[in-house]
Parts: sequence; C-alpha cells; structure tokens
Amino acid sequence: MERARSLARQAEPSRYRWIRALVLGAVCVACGCSAHSSSVLPVPAEPLLARAVPDGLSGMAPVGARAFVVVHDVKDSQPGRTRLGLVSVDEEGAVGYQPIAVAWGPRVSSDLESACALPGRADEILASESWGGGCMFHARIHHGDEAAPSADLLGCIPIPHDVVEMEGLACTVAPDGAVWLVLGERGGEPGANPGRLRWGTLDLAAHTFVERGRTTVRSPTDGRTDLEHQRHVADLWLDRDATLWSAGTEDPGDAGPFRSVLYRLGRFGPDPSHPSTLTFSPVSDPQPLWFEGLKVEAVSAPVGAGARFSVGTDDEALVGVWRPVR
Repeated sequence: MERARSLARQAEPSRYRWIRALVLGAVCVACGCSAHSSSVLPVPAEPLLARAVPDGLSGMAPVGARAFVVVHDVKDSQPGRTRLGLVSVDEEGAVGYQPIAVAWGPRVSSDLESACALPGRADEILASESWGGGCMFHARIHHGDEAAPSADLLGCIPIPHDVVEMEGLACTVAPDGAVWLVLGERGGEPGANPGRLRWGTLDLAAHTFVERGRTTVRSPTDGRTDLEHQRHVADLWLDRDATLWSAGTEDPGDAGPFRSVLYRLGRFGPDPSHPSTLTFSPVSDPQPLWFEGLKVEAVSAPVGAGARFSVGTDDEALVGVWRPVR
C-alpha cells in the first residue's frame, strides 16, 4: 500500500504538489506543528484536492464515526453540479470523497452553506441553503455498502424570511426529547457588522422551525485581522459538552489570501430554571485557533487520536481540503 501511495504521489501533477505544500504549511502554522513533535497528527497520504472537490466544503455533518456529509455552495444557475458529497476517513487516515446522488424533485438546492446531523436519527441530516425563504433540506443518507452513496429527501423546513447569509447550523436535543436548532448568520464585510445567532425548536413531522431567541456575535480579532473582509460566522459546531463553536473568516476575493479563526461562542444547553428549554450563554474567553491561508467553512466532530475537531475549507480558486485539528 505504501508503495502504491508513493507512486501516486510521484505521478501527481506539479500544481497539486504545490497545493499540498501550501495546505500543509498553513495547517502547521495555524496549529503549531513541529517537524520534531511527537504530537503531530498523521497527515493523510492523499489529501482532498481539486480533482475530487472543485467546489470546496461549505459545511459538514457526521454520519457514523469516520464519515461526513459535506455540502457545496453550488447555485441554481449551475445545473448538473454536485451539491452533496461524502468524505470518509479510513483507519490509516487516508481521506476519500464520493458525490452523493440526490433526486431533488421540483427544485434543486441553491447555495448550500451548512449542515448538521439530527440527534437520535441515524444517517439523517439537515442541509441548509443560505438565504431567507430558502430550505433546510431534511435528508436520509445511504452509505457504507458497495453502492454509491445517495440521499432521500424527506422534507423542507423553511428558513425565516429575515435571515441574511446563513452559514452555520447546529442541531441538538433537549431533555424532553425536543429537537433544537441554532442558525448562524455570518455578518461582517466590514467587520463592524455583527453576525447573528437565532435558536428555536424543530418539528420534524410538520417540517417547521419556531424561533425562541436571538443574539449578535463577533469573531475575535488580532493585530493582523482584515476588518474590511471579516466574516463572523462561517459555520457552527456544538460539541458533546454543549460548547458552541464558530468559524470566522477573512475573504478578500477568490484568490485570497484567506485567514480563519475557530473560536468559542458560549454554551447552548438547558436553562437552569426551565430544563426543557435550551438557551445560549456567551463566554468571555473565545480560545481562538487561527488558520493562515485557509477559509474554514465547515467544522464538525473529530476523527483520529488527539483531534478536537474536523475542519473543511472552501478556498475558492485555491480549492478545498478536509483536516483533523488538535
């Protein structure tokens, strides 16, 4: 296997070797890697490059322990393009990608920007468009056998009409079994415009969302932040401890240079006075993780020893990658 991978790398076109070096360098800068460190995560032998995912990763949701549904922000003016994909990571850390076949029916998706796994429903996800009046598509994913992955559409939850540039989505469940959602609107550009969270309950039988609260948020800055092109919410991830994380980005154009930050927003969990109600509580320390040269638009569950997150990027003309992050 190692010989086969070595031959594949030797045959790789020079532009892909250049992208590989750029991506690995950016991740090491962001995560503090050292060539002599024993704690560096194993790097997949064949990273996810333009050959597999020309549209980058705009959101992802776990389906099983080592696979993710990823969404691509293809517009309705681009018929025939892949909108959902399956990223899988084997026990050796090698990353694979397959397009997911979807029978969209009367309306194809446009600008999918976020996704989350529905709690207690194996292989069921929401994949959301970005615009007010659009759809959060409820889908069941078929994967893991010899057949190519596919998705059944189970319904459409309308996005509130006053939503603007929704790029984050998190799903969780309350103690009474009710499903709750957190929607993240990116804000920014310029950075003086805050992002926004709104949260509420989801009725999967009626495919309706009822908003219960909202607040504004801002991503961290440092002395190098490009405030003119700052975006506060590029994705959301709710971890097992009910900590809500966000990705913020700096996007000056399709050729970059990009920059991202993964940071803590706060806790989204039961209200102490009303345990069946979930609420958001901000934190003062965002614990930022910076990524140089990458536009992180997808954050999800970790894969591999020592990882805290999985991230995916949509680096526009510079393509996209998936990586584990400490």
